[in-house]
Amino acid sequence: MILLRQAYKARATPARRRLPSDHGALAGLTLAVLLPLCHVVSPEIADAQPFMGWKDLNSGDDEAFGIALQSDSKIIMAGYTGLVNPEDDFAVVRINADGTLDITFNPGGIYGGSPNTAGIVTTDISTNDRDQAIDVTIQPDGRILAVGFSRTGGSIFRMALVRYDPDGQLDVTFGGGTGIVTTNINNIDDQARAVAIQSDDKIVVAGWSRTAMCGGYPDQCFDTVVLRYLPDGTLDTAGFNSPNGYVITNVAGGNKSDHGHAVAIQSPGGEIVVGGDTDDPANGNINVLRLNPDGTPDTSWGGTGIVTTDIAGAGKTTPVARSLFSPTA
Repeated sequence: MILLRQAYKARATPARRRLPSDHGALAGLTLAVLLPLCHVVSPEIADAQPFMGWKDLNSGDDEAFGIALQSDSKIIMAGYTGLVNPEDDFAVVRINADGTLDITFNPGGIYGGSPNTAGIVTTDISTNDRDQAIDVTIQPDGRILAVGFSRTGGSIFRMALVRYDPDGQLDVTFGGGTGIVTTNINNIDDQARAVAIQSDDKIVVAGWSRTAMCGGYPDQCFDTVVLRYLPDGTLDTAGFNSPNGYVITNVAGGNKSDHGHAVAIQSPGGEIVVGGDTDDPANGNINVLRLNPDGTPDTSWGGTGIVTTDIAGAGKTTPVARSLFSPTA
């Protein structure tokens, strides 16, 4: 079943990803933080009404991680559907404002894999392996972009982006005609956890990349990664940290692990803001990273472009910055 866990109504998805520009502080920024057994949100969205729903897609596990609202108030959910262990597929569901499945999305169930049901589209990226969508956004032209990861060979995780036309079919103008883009930076473990669209339609993705295999504390060798893609799905190798098209930042420093979980674009300057965490058994913290539009650290903010906040205190469970959005959007 897909379980919408603490999903909240929003006004508009593209605006939720854009923040007012302020080089001294993140003015107007709302930061949602996940602590053990609680979900802390700002007072600006305290009056939002929770939407809870269930939809059984297949006999295996189904779960939604991302949610977005279209301009017509239809709801897009993205996650995965479990088929036969260990296979998961991307799953995107569109729901009308009244909570019913939107049968104009994947009409007649003609697009995607199992289940072939109107209102639901599934995408198999790696056959007989794990594909999971973690975040989703709606582009200004109505196309739907889901991001997450795709495992191949039973152990190698890749960034995965899938773009759909408004009716649910794969967008053949993306990913060289396939509608699918995968990116493997270090050939170990790369995962996309958040996506935002710039005003020029370039795609910014945040997540993490495993920079080395190491023992000791679990996940010790992950670093925050930000990638930018052109509208057709190719990496922006000319304009973003050329010639790579991505930036890997060891936010925590040393042999500690950090992860990017949320991303937003500030306007009008176009700075890229990433929220995440440091996974450290001694002292886990919330991290916020700000990059200039070309991928360089914005050293006018925080001195280094990085601000770290310790909420729980030394030796406490790591808090995680999960969402970045403008409360006035």
